[in-house]
Amino acid sequence: MILSNYHRPVLLPDVIELLNIKKDRQYVDATLGGGGYSLAIVNRGGKVLGLDIDPEAIDFARQKAGQEKIGQEKWQIRQESFADIRLIAGKNGFSQVWGIIFDLGVSSHQLDFSGRGFSFRKGEEKLDMRFSGKNPLTAEEVINQYSKERLYEIFTKYAEELSAGAITGAVVRARTLKKRIGSVADLNRIIIEAVPGEAREQQKVLARIYQALRIEVNSELSTIEEGLREASGLLTKGGRILVLSYHSLEDRLVKGFFREKARSGELKILTKSPVRPGFEEIRHNPRARSAKLRAAEKI
Repeated sequence: MILSNYHRPVLLPDVIELLNIKKDRQYVDATLGGGGYSLAIVNRGGKVLGLDIDPEAIDFARQKAGQEKIGQEKWQIRQESFADIRLIAGKNGFSQVWGIIFDLGVSSHQLDFSGRGFSFRKGEEKLDMRFSGKNPLTAEEVINQYSKERLYEIFTKYAEELSAGAITGAVVRARTLKKRIGSVADLNRIIIEAVPGEAREQQKVLARIYQALRIEVNSELSTIEEGLREASGLLTKGGRILVLSYHSLEDRLVKGFFREKARSGELKILTKSPVRPGFEEIRHNPRARSAKLRAAEKI
């Protein structure tokens, strides 16, 4: 599988420009994915520590490093969570970090090829949604075991879904009257029946509910908060932190964190407004449409 099919790096020229890469300086790719940002940094002379909790991303990146004949002295690859970024960096000799890139959310590979039920379009897949098999909680367990009140909270908080009440009620009735809800197709049927309307609008609802389940399963928002705090502490003076977000919950969190650190004099915000993909990039990579890139510099 070629790199662009695994996960095409979004806003790559802007990321590279904002990172201000210098030869032999240390950088951390906190969300390795297909390795696109890491490769670009290495090709410009930087040294990279790449992190990802998804073992498939780690395997792909290591294969890519082998194909490109890139040694560990230039690109270290570790299966770890960015919530522990400062500890992991120290263990791997990254003590003078000049740039950190976070590409949040789910990768194209995870949506299309992982078989873990991240996309509502993959009806045959099981409701897993874990980034890592080390996580004991699956989306199937959330749907079948969480209380009605807890499901409603997840769908309102993480999906900002106006039909959360109807969907929650339908899920609870379905699991009471029928067998366990185990597949993407099972959940899709329940949601579509609960929210009648045009197919296009139903797909938007499905996408939001799947987002909410994924966030819950992987504790995404709390992990992002912890990762940003740790990353800010890891950066050397003049180092930069870049974050790509793909939905409003992520972006509000990043924006708030940067503003808090700017007020305390720890960071200087480099992007007054988020950088957005242009028409041509969206045309070639429609999933880039919702991306927002924010950057700040350690003072």
